[in-house]
Amino acid sequence: MPKTSSINIKELGKKVQNAALDIADKTPSATPPAPEETVHQSGGTPGRKKRTSISRKNVKTMYFEDKMWIELENVGYNNRVNTQRVVQAAIYDFFKKHYKDERLDAEGMAIIEEYEQAIQI
Repeated sequence: MPKTSSINIKELGKKVQNAALDIADKTPSATPPAPEETVHQSGGTPGRKKRTSISRKNVKTMYFEDKMWIELENVGYNNRVNTQRVVQAAIYDFFKKHYKDERLDAEGMAIIEEYEQAIQI
């Protein structure tokens, strides 16, 4: 004659599943939360960096040749400026001068072609 058990397997399974979900809810995730957008605020405490309106959601990678990277780091170090801001300012200025109607003008294209010729081996 088989042994009978007073344990309800379905009920026990639900309890284990609920306990696992509770533990998962309390455990911090391995992925960091999405960064929040910051808003530019004027004024503030002297000596503190101001907040920026640039979102960190669209992170991109750029590659620089060794000489340019060294020069960029030197500019950042010697002028106490974030190197990322130097690149952003240069792109801002380039677009302001040469980007019209979603296209580069002839002078902007000439600058790019000149740079490509300079870096070719």
